[in-house]
Amino acid sequence: MRKTQIKNSGFTLIELMVATSIFMMVILAAIGALMITSNAAKESKALRYAMDNVNFAMDTMTRNIRLGSDYFCSTPVPGSFIITSTTLDCASGDGAIVFTKPNSRAGSFDISYQIAPSVSGNVIEKCDSSGCASITSRDVNITDLKFIVRGSDSLDSIQPSVEILLKGTVDLSGKITTFELQSLASQRTFE
Repeated sequence: MRKTQIKNSGFTLIELMVATSIFMMVILAAIGALMITSNAAKESKALRYAMDNVNFAMDTMTRNIRLGSDYFCSTPVPGSFIITSTTLDCASGDGAIVFTKPNSRAGSFDISYQIAPSVSGNVIEKCDSSGCASITSRDVNITDLKFIVRGSDSLDSIQPSVEILLKGTVDLSGKITTFELQSLASQRTFE
């Protein structure tokens, strides 16, 4: 009878160390990619929130202007509802608009929108009889706000409308994103 020697088979210590090293490199690369993707998603979410804020501010202005009447262009006076150098139509645009809310008596100017300085840049400010408040977040810096008013004179036959031009930047952790928005609001009721 022949005796066969049974050989112990297995991995050597060097083979185990090489396999563990390769596995660790793959895991570290995967974790790095996951962290980069997670950070990009957080930045994208923060930018989306800031832009949603800008879009909400633009929609709010457009809706209130559409329902209002007696539009006037004005020079902005931040933090104040003071009306300065009012002109009915301003084809070249002005930095503030003043108008009457729906169901108010004619000639009682109830709302104004204007650009105003803040700690982190410029914001859009809404003023009414109770005071002024910012309608944009601190991450948003409004660089230009213009209201172009047409047809606000009761003697013309043009449907009153207001074109809103808005430019600005969003600063999220030092990354600047620029934006430009434009909206047109025509008065719902004819003069």
